[in-house]
Amino acid sequence: VEGMATEDRIEECTAEGRLYPITRNAVGITDGACVSDGESPTWVKSEREAGFRSELAEQTLSLCIETANATVASDKKHILNCFLEAEDLEQTPPDTSTVYDELNQRLRGKLIMPMWLTLCNADLLDEKCATVASTSRALEWEINMRTPAFGEKQAQFTAQAFPPTLQKLDMDWMFNDSMTEAGTIYMYEAAARLENLKYLRFVSDHGYVAVVRFCNVLNETQQGGKHLEDIDFNSSEVKDEAGEALIGAIEQGHLPALTYLSIFDYDEERYMSQEVHTRLQQVCETKEIVLRGQWSDYL
Repeated sequence: VEGMATEDRIEECTAEGRLYPITRNAVGITDGACVSDGESPTWVKSEREAGFRSELAEQTLSLCIETANATVASDKKHILNCFLEAEDLEQTPPDTSTVYDELNQRLRGKLIMPMWLTLCNADLLDEKCATVASTSRALEWEINMRTPAFGEKQAQFTAQAFPPTLQKLDMDWMFNDSMTEAGTIYMYEAAARLENLKYLRFVSDHGYVAVVRFCNVLNETQQGGKHLEDIDFNSSEVKDEAGEALIGAIEQGHLPALTYLSIFDYDEERYMSQEVHTRLQQVCETKEIVLRGQWSDYL
């Protein structure tokens, strides 16, 4: 629970044009958005949780339920036996168990994923973080990574961190001078390999090359993308190459479940031509895919 998420405080922040408190008595990691996260929960939740102490976030990497303590000693015994599905809650639980190992993996991942921005800003993202997140069995990951600390190296760790179980992936790293084209490509290629993904939203720079690589990986793997129902590529440089790649992926059957497709860029010089957009629209109509917006709406 966020320490400052009181009704009076929310009204005060709204009056100031902010959706979240400027200062806090406490910072909490929440499973989902809070009332104070307002109408842009992914953005505001990431900003709110970014104040979590990085040293505490780092400690989640070594979290172990079997070595943790309870306020009442007998409670720990009962809790561990519940995890083990033991009939006798009073029996002495074993020191080690594969059940503990699996729960530790999931708990570490569940905690570290919303702390990704905090760890990034503290320059603590590494392969260990990526491994912990990738084994979390998480179904959703929504986070804002608009920070100068999120560069190519951090993007590579993030791409490695995607759990194969993900069904929803929503990340925003737009307007980031630290990010490179290669870093953006890491993210798009990794997303294209997620076999269970249903919803994908990337807000990024260096869009068209990454979109092309996304479609190429779909062709190479023949697995990723088969469950994708909704794609939102809110990117810069959505040029003809990106449109052609998407047309090919749809026509070749690499996105059989796709129902909605969004691609945006508000700079005419960086967006695909009207001819390619029209062809993409025609292909989408043939496959009963809703292409959000007309060409004139993008510019």
